[in-house]
Order: sequence, then structure tokens, then C-alpha cells
Amino acid sequence: MQHPPRLLVVATVLFCGAMLPSLEAQRPHGRVCAEGSVRLVNGTTPREGRVEVCQDGVWGTVCDDNWGPPDARVVCRQLGFAADGARAAFGGIFSPGVGSIHLDDVACNGDEGASPTVPAPPLNCRHFEDAGVFCEEVGFSCNDGDVRLVGGDNQYGGRVEYCFGNSFGTICDDTTWDDNDAQVVCNQLGFTPTPSGRAISIAGGNFGRGSGEIHLAGLDCTGDEPSLSNCTIALTFFSIFCSHSFDVGVLCPRELAASSILVLSHTKPEIISARNV
Repeated sequence: MQHPPRLLVVATVLFCGAMLPSLEAQRPHGRVCAEGSVRLVNGTTPREGRVEVCQDGVWGTVCDDNWGPPDARVVCRQLGFAADGARAAFGGIFSPGVGSIHLDDVACNGDEGASPTVPAPPLNCRHFEDAGVFCEEVGFSCNDGDVRLVGGDNQYGGRVEYCFGNSFGTICDDTTWDDNDAQVVCNQLGFTPTPSGRAISIAGGNFGRGSGEIHLAGLDCTGDEPSLSNCTIALTFFSIFCSHSFDVGVLCPRELAASSILVLSHTKPEIISARNV
């Protein structure tokens, strides 16, 4: 018996500056959704799922070509979830949709007031490329020791945020932050070194400034630890004067370890948060 898709949240979405107007009160008879609405389907929580948008009164999917965290942030924000921590999902991991694929090459920068272009319908997509998102509740809590990447253009890089006291905060780019520390972040996220390279540390707020607490400074990792919680701390005089302009980032190698333990128990490379191990 085929079960109906799990519709999680529906809202009118702003696609990167071009508002697709809601016609809920005036849509023609026979239309099943309001023009410009967005919903998440087939997730295991209300905060995740395959992204579907309404065009001409019919739900359709979004192709994952060029899909990334900025697009996920726009979707999550429009659905009433937190934009920070939004994660893009690729390759139909929430099961392939059916019917039309409405959008392709979505080009958001994470701010719904930017990029006033609605993408043209896809010409080269199939439902195994349906895009999805993982959102977080506003004010959600995390487990101490978790890490996540925020503000990157893809799942392999971003500002590093570390959970302490059940909330995420940033890490200071003091004099000890280097590629070994970055590699441990990537180890914890499940991205292992590849023949072509290891993790690269990114300094000085290059992935945007965080907000709230700065949880760590003076990290002194060897690069082999499984998580940041296993590293030693070597606080320096500079650590005392940290600000969010010094928030660290990483670029991880593009290979996911099969044994990685990821948030929400999904073993997918799109997820860029990881539990402390």
C-alpha cells in the first residue's frame, strides 16, 4: 500500500528576491496549491525533506544543480526555521518526487533580498536529483562537543561552530589555529584526507561573522584526533581578545568516511553537522 507523502510545512517562498505571489484565495478551481508555496516532503522530522514548490497550482520538485547552503537558508527561513545551520541535501535522498521538476540552478546567496532572478525550468534533470533541506528550530539546542559548518557555498567548507552548554558558538582564530585543527573538524564531520590533500584552515571570518558566544580558543590538535573534544587547549595572550571578526573556518577534503556519526543519524555527505565522538 502506498502511503501519502509526509507534508511537513507549507509556506509562500521568496526565491532570491522575486516573490512568487500567494494566490490561495483566488486560485482557479482544480489547483491543489497556492502559487509560490514551498513544502518539505518525506523527512523524518518537520524540519527536513524534499523541497517542493508550487507553480501553476501544481507541486513540483527542485533540481539539485548548483543547490547549496545559501539556497537551503532561504527555504528554511521562509518556512519559519532558523537560517543559520540550514543544510542542503542532494541526490533525491528523501526519495525521488513525481511529476514536474519546476526549478533548476537556483542561485540564492542566503539573503532573500538578493539575486532577483527566478530560475528557468530544468532541461537536464531527473528526480534522482531532487533537492532537499535540513532546517533547525529557532533557538534549538545541541549536544556539547557537536560541530557544524555554517555560511559556506557547499557542504565541504564553512565557519566552524562548536557546541558548549547546549548552544553553538564560534572558535577564535588565534595564533594556534592551523591545518591540523581544521583536519580534526573534518575528521569529526566524516571527511577523511584524500590522495589529493587534507583539510585547509581558513582564518579571519572569511565565512562571515558568527553571533553569540565564542566557545573555543587556543586549540592545539595533532590532526589525528576524532573530534575537537579530544584536542588539548593552549591558550595564548591573543585568545583573550577574540571577536567574531576572527571566527575560524575550514575547507574539508571531498570524501566521506563510511563510519562517520552525523547529526540526525543520516549518513549523507550533505549533512555538515556532526555529533561529538
